[in-house]
Amino acid sequence: MTTAVNNARQVSVLLIEFDQDFGHFPNDESAYADADLKSYRGDFSNDYLGQLIAGGYVRSEEIFYAEGGSRTNKKPDNDIATQGDILEAGECGFAYLKNHGLDSEASTPILLTPMTRNGTQFDADRHDGKAMILRMDGSVMQMQIDPETGEALVPEGGTLFQGGEGTPWEERAFVSEDLLFPK
Repeated sequence: MTTAVNNARQVSVLLIEFDQDFGHFPNDESAYADADLKSYRGDFSNDYLGQLIAGGYVRSEEIFYAEGGSRTNKKPDNDIATQGDILEAGECGFAYLKNHGLDSEASTPILLTPMTRNGTQFDADRHDGKAMILRMDGSVMQMQIDPETGEALVPEGGTLFQGGEGTPWEERAFVSEDLLFPK
């Protein structure tokens, strides 16, 4: 968990730099706006977080690794010679919520681990049953995972992806199409 937290904080800094250049975090719009990023969109968090490497914001894949966050645990090899090499399956362990930027609410989750790829469920068998959530403001929250449902529990009651007072979404709705899992 310590490695995941430290890596998420480093990614947070890169997301801020990216937002300063594009006006938002990596998404389809930035992929279309920059020829170097055009291939970095798709169905996985690896695709969008790869924009940070392809855009020259970082030269290492190591900060995208979170043990247990991907079905394939492959330690990053830092081979970024081609698009196919950047953040291969297993080298990224963070789920990513796209279509956000610095103008989003401070409590909005951006990176999450260890998710199961089954809706909004986390893997309760990892990290002592805790989920790690990087929020828009750069803070990292650890939330207990309900071992029966796999949902991350909000301290005030409810679950991470529910709206309402005391949740990260407050009165906004969670958009499930924005949640991308790692390869």
